[in-house]
Amino acid sequence: MKQLKIQSRKRYKQGFHLDAIELERIYSIIKEQMSKIELGDNEKIFNSFHIKYKNGVRKVTNELEEVVAEENFGTFLIERIEINSYISSKDEELADYRQIYMDDDEEGISIIFEKEIGKSFFNDNNISLIINGKERDWVMVTESLINDRINLIKRNKLEILTKPSLSFLFVIITFSLMISMFVTLYNYIAPSAYIDEIEQKWISGVITDPVEVIIKLEKEKYAKEFGVSVISYIPAIIGGSIAVLLLIIKVVVKKLYPVCVFYWGDYIKYFDKIDGIRKTIVTVIIIGFLISLAAGLIVKYI
Repeated sequence: MKQLKIQSRKRYKQGFHLDAIELERIYSIIKEQMSKIELGDNEKIFNSFHIKYKNGVRKVTNELEEVVAEENFGTFLIERIEINSYISSKDEELADYRQIYMDDDEEGISIIFEKEIGKSFFNDNNISLIINGKERDWVMVTESLINDRINLIKRNKLEILTKPSLSFLFVIITFSLMISMFVTLYNYIAPSAYIDEIEQKWISGVITDPVEVIIKLEKEKYAKEFGVSVISYIPAIIGGSIAVLLLIIKVVVKKLYPVCVFYWGDYIKYFDKIDGIRKTIVTVIIIGFLISLAAGLIVKYI
């Protein structure tokens, strides 16, 4: 009977700012903790890095130096890094791409740093960690050590970049269309006081010419249709404008505030540039707000 394994799974919804130094520290913790496990006959430790680029190409290596030496820009911008360290008696091929989920009979540590989580709507975890071990203390200590390093590279997600913000946009658009539909139906169904007035004038003999009645009714019909078309579009126009504005803000913020950053290679210059632009914009907005506030107070009390 196989010995029961202790497993810890943890997922982090936070972003990250991972540089070469922090990556090396995390990998050092993994190697140090794995070295504390007593190996059985024919068992050995397998370490590997699995890299996925923006163009979809994947690379597997067991050298940390190769990872931090990557160009990390353009089509070869790193989108995902998976670190695997596990004990096995099997003959493992380095080129064989392994998923984060290890076999139940393998002790080890797997951690994923991933940018493009938006491709799967139900997955919003930028960092995933799995630890398998025979001893509870070892698993808990390993998790604590890695968790401390992850907290140091934490990069908060802005609310506008999260999935609830997309849901909010969907609600705005849907609600605006519903209001437009209800306004249109109400104006077509609601009885017209003007038609009732013409009918009373016809019955009482005030209007005796049928042609005059037809002309008045046609004028009312045209005015009603024009009014309904204009009024019914107003909620949709307002809601659509708000949705478009929020989408533009979302795109700009996402461009100037990348939530997940692999900070090495040529990407360093690019990130520093957009980070400088973001700080300048924020500074200008704050200064402008303070100036307008001061001007308002001066006008009020002078």
